[in-house]
Amino acid sequence: VLVLVLVLVLVDVSIPSVGPGAARIHDVHVVFAFVVVVVVVVLPPPPPPPPTEAAMMRAAALLAVLAAAFAVPTPRTLMEPEVSSFSHVDWIKKSRAPADEAMEVIFVLQSSPTKQAALEAVLLDRADPASPRFRQWLSHEQLAEITAADASHVAAVSAFLHSLGVYDFKLNRLGDRIRARMSVAEAEEAFGARLYAYEHAHKHGIRIVRADGPYSLPAHVAEAVAMVSELLRFPNVPVPLEAPGADTADDASSSAWSSCGAKCNNLVTPAVLQERYGFAPVSRAQSGNSMGVAEFQGQYYDNTDISAFNDACGVSASVDAYTGSANNPVLCTTFGQCVEALLDVETIGGVAGPTPLTFMYSSSYSIIDYADQLTEMDNAPLTNSVSYGNDEQQQTSSAYMQSCSTAFQEAGALGLTVFISSGDQGAWGREGKSGNIFHPSFPASIPYITAVGGTNFAAKSTIGEETSWDCSGGGFSDTFTMPSYQSSFVAKYKSTATLPSSSLYNTGNARGLPDLSALGGGTNPYCVAYDGGSFTGVYGTSASSPTVAGIFALINGQLLSKGLSPLGFVNSFIYANSNCFNDVTTGDNSCSYSAGFEAAAGWDP
Repeated sequence: VLVLVLVLVLVDVSIPSVGPGAARIHDVHVVFAFVVVVVVVVLPPPPPPPPTEAAMMRAAALLAVLAAAFAVPTPRTLMEPEVSSFSHVDWIKKSRAPADEAMEVIFVLQSSPTKQAALEAVLLDRADPASPRFRQWLSHEQLAEITAADASHVAAVSAFLHSLGVYDFKLNRLGDRIRARMSVAEAEEAFGARLYAYEHAHKHGIRIVRADGPYSLPAHVAEAVAMVSELLRFPNVPVPLEAPGADTADDASSSAWSSCGAKCNNLVTPAVLQERYGFAPVSRAQSGNSMGVAEFQGQYYDNTDISAFNDACGVSASVDAYTGSANNPVLCTTFGQCVEALLDVETIGGVAGPTPLTFMYSSSYSIIDYADQLTEMDNAPLTNSVSYGNDEQQQTSSAYMQSCSTAFQEAGALGLTVFISSGDQGAWGREGKSGNIFHPSFPASIPYITAVGGTNFAAKSTIGEETSWDCSGGGFSDTFTMPSYQSSFVAKYKSTATLPSSSLYNTGNARGLPDLSALGGGTNPYCVAYDGGSFTGVYGTSASSPTVAGIFALINGQLLSKGLSPLGFVNSFIYANSNCFNDVTTGDNSCSYSAGFEAAAGWDP
């Protein structure tokens, strides 16, 4: 009936308002419309027939179509917008990742400049030997009062995950990161991206899942999030630098060279390190002391090789705790793929065993994942070594690097010490002469960790003075500003040394690295047991870092034995007591290229 009224109105409108008979037609239409309205409004309608199931389904489908047609798309924000490359020569793109494959991501929540400044101030104050609060490290609860994100940020991400049907997520103890486990299909919907499997071009069995393009979040969620890992970064998979030992020792003046047997002649052994650096081995662990090594995909350990090393060198290296997916020692004893991890375990254990060692394994090659795990632990290792890194320019975004920096600031404020190798390609970095500029190493460039470079003995196989290893990573960050604890040292270096061309590096107020160095060059590689009990020589700053970490673990043991707090973030203490360290004043880090930074008296890169 109402449709008929509408037709009459349309007809009425279409009739000219002037001319013969126009008024009579209008009058008839008005009367008829009045009758129809009376019938519709006054008389009760007949009862409708019961809807059929098919009719109800048609109605529901119609509503869905109408809703889709008139729905307003949710605006989305591109995350890490500076990222422009979504592939890497070392990673081969395979098929789309299976939709039901599980993956983990970490939402790094936005933090205000005020909170960032407060965290840095607390850390530097507690690390300053001149402060009345020196080494009064914070508990998780105390630190969370500084670092926790706004409740609205947590609520926004939580509601977003719930809307996707994702319920397996958790806010970390410091209140600034949310770790979520979801399927690939859920991740693709969440981030508006396609996820593919990538396999390493040179390392068998190494696989990651990454987006092949940019990712985004709904605008209201993006306001709460700084970045999401691990969707974009293609990690550098380290290749151990090997050089076998000699049949006989070159330097008969010290028995340290043959202390692990003939297979380790001319290779650095625990005895060589003891003689050079003057530390004494310990026979038992100090209560409360601990140390850890960070290992990534495919780098496991096996007790067969560790036992072979202990038997040969008379030390007590061991793995006492393990975090991450299950260890796979077969890859070590059968395929010899664990050299990097065994170098870490045997070196730090050879220096500081029997201090309990935690093997922290991550399949994701994620530095922020490692730092988040470290700061979540109730009894995290006090002294830690990380032999892993890329160039800063390979990290894809400043948001990622700054997020990692924040996580390591938190670790330091909790009383944890983290040493990170500075790289094995000199000032030029892993990208070499690309762009004809130096490429500082990351995460070694973070000011809140201790970066460790490498040296050689000045005379091969002669335990004594050291010279710079020409491929030791070092330089000035393009991302992080110079911390106050090293400003006078860097200023002195720049005013006295012969510097490379200013076009090659950041000449501004930049963080300088490394902070310390130790033996690590190829003149005398380190002795390592691997591949089911074989021995070889391995060199690089990947050896320097666990050496330094082991020595500082011994210092922690001394502090704890006297009822004192552990070292925690140690850089301010190192620079304030620089006279306690050997000064390497010869060599440079040009790494067979035409330029690098030269060594000089005092600190140098």
